[in-house]
Amino acid sequence: MGFEPADRTRLLAVLADTHQVALFRASGRLGREVAWSRDLDPGASHPMPAR
Repeated sequence: MGFEPADRTRLLAVLADTHQVALFRASGRLGREVAWSRDLDPGASHPMPAR
């Protein structure tokens, strides 16, 4: 299906103020979570900043 592991460090930086990230931090589960991504339009610019 084209999904690949996402860079969690980058995701946490971009999504730091989201409800989901706050819940995972509060529950202590943040370090065990896996994030996936899929490029829906390889020609488009990506909304996440490069490292």
